[in-house]
Amino acid sequence: MSMTWKERYLCAAHHEEPDVVPIAPETFYYIPVRVSGYRCYEVAPVGLTLPFHKIKTWEAQLLCARHFDFCGWIMPAVGPTPDDAETETRIETRPDGSRDVTLTYHTSLGPLQEKFWFPVDDAAWHTERCVRDPARDWPRYGEHFFTDPWHADLSEVEEAYARTGGQGIVSIYVGSPFTDWLCGARQGGYETVIYELLDRPDFFQPMQARYVEYIAEKTRMLCERASFDELFIGNEYSELPLLSPQLWQAWDYPVLKTFCDVAARYGRPTHWHQHGSVTALLPDFARSGLTILCPLERPPGGDVNLAQVK
Repeated sequence: MSMTWKERYLCAAHHEEPDVVPIAPETFYYIPVRVSGYRCYEVAPVGLTLPFHKIKTWEAQLLCARHFDFCGWIMPAVGPTPDDAETETRIETRPDGSRDVTLTYHTSLGPLQEKFWFPVDDAAWHTERCVRDPARDWPRYGEHFFTDPWHADLSEVEEAYARTGGQGIVSIYVGSPFTDWLCGARQGGYETVIYELLDRPDFFQPMQARYVEYIAEKTRMLCERASFDELFIGNEYSELPLLSPQLWQAWDYPVLKTFCDVAARYGRPTHWHQHGSVTALLPDFARSGLTILCPLERPPGGDVNLAQVK
């Protein structure tokens, strides 16, 4: 009897030999959207669902895996907690049908606001981020972000796990590297964050310690409460040569090591998504206990010779 795609993937993750090489391509957005038959703005990105969304990204991913018959990489979102800040949503529709969305979070320290643009036929764009004035907004953002993970809504995760079955693996998004987390919140993005890390490391070290502990606690919660196949951390900014190896090791490696240590105590696979050049970081990945590293890009996007790495 042949294996399912899920069984093949997990077999390989445990360094065993499946009956067929598992094929689990990163069809994260555009291809699943096309297969689903919906427009881009109608497919909800991971972690954000608005009234004009008709299907979630993980549902489109599952449709895509079934359509092409490969191992689906299915990524549901961990839902909100009761102590999340009250959110006010404003949606404006442009003449072309695209949407501008403003989200205002009402914390006890004052409001935070971020904005998105949802084109009709392209992925959503983050047009304004929460932290504009660091002294004022980082404490507000901390209150908004650091809620108790043990109170999170796992209904989407459980639904995705039940519906995926053997067609693929359910990969729960636990978080980002620390520098990614900063960039996702800070107006000005990557360049602003790098200057601030270099100029004010003492300001960010307590924030990093809190973030690392949050990732540890969220990982523990998921291992004890959720149904899934692997735990996932993905990057957008934390990559060489945009970030130096020294900055990566100082700010992002602690997230990786803690994430892997907690998951290993539960015997659960870990998956880290690292674009760009990774050769200089491979010793760190090796000693972290990480199960899966991707995408291992060859030049010019990365610096990996797969035969040498193996």
